[in-house]
Amino acid sequence: MTNKLNIIITLFLLILISACSKDSENFEPNINQESLTKLFDEIQDFQESTTFDATQPFDIVTENRTIISIPGGILIDGSGTEVSGIVEVEYIEILDKSLMAVYHLETESEDKLLESNFNYHLKFTQNGNDLVLEPNAKVIFRVPFDDVPADHYRFYGNNTNEVLSWDLDGNYNGGNIDADLINYTDWVYEDISGQNWSDFGYQFTVDRLGWISISSYYGNDALENTNICVEIPDEIGSANTKAFIIYKNLNSVQELKFNSDNSLFCENLGLTPLNEEVTIISISALADENYYLGMKEVIAGEQESFNIILQKRSKEEILDILGML
Repeated sequence: MTNKLNIIITLFLLILISACSKDSENFEPNINQESLTKLFDEIQDFQESTTFDATQPFDIVTENRTIISIPGGILIDGSGTEVSGIVEVEYIEILDKSLMAVYHLETESEDKLLESNFNYHLKFTQNGNDLVLEPNAKVIFRVPFDDVPADHYRFYGNNTNEVLSWDLDGNYNGGNIDADLINYTDWVYEDISGQNWSDFGYQFTVDRLGWISISSYYGNDALENTNICVEIPDEIGSANTKAFIIYKNLNSVQELKFNSDNSLFCENLGLTPLNEEVTIISISALADENYYLGMKEVIAGEQESFNIILQKRSKEEILDILGML
C-alpha cells in the first residue's frame, strides 16, 4: 500500500502543476451521474478477503500487522442460527487520508470535527448471505500505533439514507472509557509459520460489523472555525461531482456539499479550523464517461470561496492518480 500512496502524492503534485497551464479542456454540458458512481466503485478496491472455519478461532493479520482475532462460534445467519462450516470474511484497512476520501469516510460526528487514527470495515458471508455477530460476541483488534492521543473514542459507521456518518459507541458513559473498549498495551504474536514479533498500540473490541473507527474530537470552544467553499464551472453540477478537503496537518477529511443558494460546494457546518492548510480535490463525470479532476492547496479563511481548475482526464488516468489500478 506504501507504493500506492507514493503514487497518489506524486501524481497529485503533477496534476497541480499541469492545472496552471493554458491548455485546459472545454467541458461537455451533459451530466452523467452513473459514470461518477461507476468510477468510485472501481477505485474502491482495497478490500481483502479470506475463508475460515466458523466454529474455530481465526486471526487475520493485515499488511499493517493489525491482528483481528475472531473467536469460534460467534457468527449467526439471518434466522439467528449459529453458523458452521466455511465462511468468507472481507476486510478493509484505511489508514491514509487519500483513501478515506476515496471511500467517503468523512471525519465528522454530531457536527464535530474528528481526527481519525484508523478505519476498518468487516463483513462475513456464507454462500453469498450476510452474517452477523451473535449477541454479546466480540471481535478483538490489535493495531500497532506509536503516537497514541490522550482522548480517543470508538465510532461505528451508520449508513442511514446511504450516507455514511459516525455514531459514538453507546457504551461510553459520560466520557469514561471502559478498558475493554480501548486499551493501550504491547503484545507478542506468533503466526501460523511460527514467526513471532512484538508490537505496541491499540487493543479494542467490537460487537458489530461494518465500518469501525478509532478517532479523537478535534478542537475546543476557544478554537475559531470557518467554512470552505469552492466554485466549479457552470457546466458541472452537484449530481456528477464529488468534492472534498484533505487536511495537511490533521488526519481528517471532509466532503464539500453542493449549496444551491450560492451554487458552490461548501463545508456547510463551519467545522474547518481557521488558518488550517487543506487541499481541495474535485472529481466530476460528464457525458460519455468524460472525467475531470481538480486540486488546489488553500488556507482556511483566506477568502470566502476558491476557484478550482478542472482538467479532463480519462478514467485510467484518474485511477492511476489515485493509485488504485
